[in-house]
Amino acid sequence: MKYIAPLLLVFAFIFTACSDEGGDVVPRSEWSNVEPDVKTLARKPNGKIRYISIHQSETPFPDTVDAVRRLRGIQNWHQNNPGGPKWGDIAYHYLIGPEAKIYEGRSVKYAASSGTIYLTQAQWEAVALNDKGQTTASKPAGIEKPGASEGHLTISVLGTFHRELPSDETRRVLTKFVAQKLKEHDLSVDDVYFHREIACWTDCPGQALYDWFRGKSREHGARGTGMNWIADELDKLR
Repeated sequence: MKYIAPLLLVFAFIFTACSDEGGDVVPRSEWSNVEPDVKTLARKPNGKIRYISIHQSETPFPDTVDAVRRLRGIQNWHQNNPGGPKWGDIAYHYLIGPEAKIYEGRSVKYAASSGTIYLTQAQWEAVALNDKGQTTASKPAGIEKPGASEGHLTISVLGTFHRELPSDETRRVLTKFVAQKLKEHDLSVDDVYFHREIACWTDCPGQALYDWFRGKSREHGARGTGMNWIADELDKLR
């Protein structure tokens, strides 16, 4: 009996540590057997996490393909497909499947990749958003400014959410996970952004999902239902 109490303390510590890491995240090793191209990734170090940015995968809604198969397809396109980009790995740091599971993507040590033009914070803060919540900044001359995507922790939801929302369970998991990452990196709700707000000419993460988060005001920092869910979860953690 004298050993029971110490064992319970050990189990309690393990459970707490797992909870602090952000819940049930499926490690990359459980869905992919393809190694990232570290040499390519190393060209874009991420540095300190300063923002959480939310994306959609632009796959069908509802996405009926098995999540692991879908993730492998996205990774292959982002890394190996002869007609696709050569980004060294899947573009996002985390992805959430339709079954509300969170999957580990590329290492957060490396900045996200994108087919869009990321803006610097000074660029996106200097302009208003249009009636769809997209940045009105002009596309920078030439290619994306080096380092513009640094500091972003990216979370992509599998599916396309222009007219439909992810399930209630998926949204609950997403907002809770965002709150956990905000706490982990000592950030606030105001540090959450959406792809369309920080990059030129994209409607990601879909109008329906964007409106659920931001409401109808189309202003930087606006809080709709989704942002309030994040705020509530962050309050619980603090």
